[in-house]
Amino acid sequence: MKNLNVIVLIFWVHLSFSARLNAQDPKLESQFKQIGIDYSYDQNGNRYKFIFDVGDGRTQLVLMNANTYDVAGTKIREIYSVAANTQNRTDYSQRTLFNLLEKNFNYKIGGWQMHGGEPPYQLQFAIRIPAYVDDDYLLELLIQAAREADQIEKELTGEDEF
Repeated sequence: MKNLNVIVLIFWVHLSFSARLNAQDPKLESQFKQIGIDYSYDQNGNRYKFIFDVGDGRTQLVLMNANTYDVAGTKIREIYSVAANTQNRTDYSQRTLFNLLEKNFNYKIGGWQMHGGEPPYQLQFAIRIPAYVDDDYLLELLIQAAREADQIEKELTGEDEF
């Protein structure tokens, strides 16, 4: 039994370490340091987390997937920020959703999406970019995600949860 416990512990440590290694991207983390922004990992080690001061005593959480996705030979990474959570798909009025779709039309990059196959459903501002972009562009996109999500969070909920 003691051997089984040791094997289970080693396996668990291996899985935890492997998940953390998957999230680490030395090139990207070097870029974060170059830009001068602090980051951490989510609990699974799958996403980078950033907290931005968006003014008026408000902050906004922005997440960036550590993993990339291959789209037609280009590695893509997703940046997103949550504006609101809901337990029911019908919690938002048709007018609210239409307004978000109108906003999407005016964005040159990024847009609103609803994430979640089951509750809670997250209203997110998401930006999909090539895995590696220059410092100024990356910083501007992270800030854009924070500002857009915070503005809608404030309008819809009046809270500062995210």
